[in-house]
Amino acid sequence: MAGRSGLGAVNQSMNVMSQMTPSNLSCWNTFLDEQTNRAAISNVRQISGMAFYQRDNRWVDSRLVNEGKTVEPAKAVEFGSAEIHRPAERLAAEGRQGGIAPRSDSLLQVNGEPVWIKRPRE
Repeated sequence: MAGRSGLGAVNQSMNVMSQMTPSNLSCWNTFLDEQTNRAAISNVRQISGMAFYQRDNRWVDSRLVNEGKTVEPAKAVEFGSAEIHRPAERLAAEGRQGGIAPRSDSLLQVNGEPVWIKRPRE
């Protein structure tokens, strides 16, 4: 198999070991490339057991992917408003409260519905 000897084998082994180590949180999706240089994928994030990808200047919960179709939010909630408590509590009950943490708008699946978490504009 190509890439399973020399540096290719070393980087693959190191990548697998870092992903299997529970104490290593890699929400930035860093990995070692074929030359063992640190590389990252900037438009995908892992937060609280969920994967997010960036689309149209907001983070989208990958559970909402619908065969490439645009997902429309069932409701919008302003971050910092009193309304944010309901989705935050629901996500916390699932151990996924970090899902409201991205520093830009995000589209999350909360209680089976797409919810747009709107960040305040600076």
